[in-house]
Amino acid sequence: AVLGTACTASNWVSDSAVKCVLPRGVGSSGDLEVDLAGRLSTLPSPFRFDAAILITPPTIRAPTAGSGRFNLTARNFGGADYSPRMALGQTLAPETTWLSDSS
Repeated sequence: AVLGTACTASNWVSDSAVKCVLPRGVGSSGDLEVDLAGRLSTLPSPFRFDAAILITPPTIRAPTAGSGRFNLTARNFGGADYSPRMALGQTLAPETTWLSDSS
C-alpha cells in the first residue's frame, strides 16, 4: 500500500521483488507498506506523485472590479476531483472547479 491505498493488483516477481499497480491519486509523498503473510514492513516516503504542471498560462481578461473566470490547462491534476484550490498572487479563488486530469 502507498499513502494508505492498497494495490489494485500485486504479483510476486522473485524472492526480492513484488509488483504493485496503484490507482491514480494525488499527494506529496507517502510510506510504502508491504504485508507478507502478516509481517508488515514499511519504507518511509519512497513514493511521490508527479506535481501538477501548467502547460500554457491562461490569458486572463477581467474587469478591474468584480470577478472573472479562466481555465487552466495542465497535467497531473489527478484522476478525480480532489477539491483543488487556486490563488492568483495572494488572492484565493472563491470557486475552483476540477474538470479533468488536464483542466
